[in-house]
Amino acid sequence: PFLADWLHRELRGSSAHLADYPESGGRVDPELELRMEDVRRLAALGRAAREDAGIRVRQPLGVLRAVVPGGLPVVGSRERSWRRFSDRN
Repeated sequence: PFLADWLHRELRGSSAHLADYPESGGRVDPELELRMEDVRRLAALGRAAREDAGIRVRQPLGVLRAVVPGGLPVVGSRERSWRRFSDRN
C-alpha cells in the first residue's frame, strides 16, 4: 500500500486515500450484473456447504459439483477454461 500511495502522489500530487472514487461513466452491462449475482449466490452456497460439512475454507476440495444458477450451461470455452484451471490446481 505504501508503494501504491507513493506512486499515486508522484503522478497526481495527492494521496490515493484522499481521492474521490472514480465514476463508472454510465457503462453498465445488465447481463454481467445478473451473472455476478449468480456467482455470488453460488459462492455463498458453497461456503455454507463447507461450513455444514466442517471443511475449512483453505482446505482444497478434491471435486466440486454445482448446478449453475439461472440454468446457464457450463459448455464451450467456459468448460475448457475450467478444465485448464482445475488441471493446474
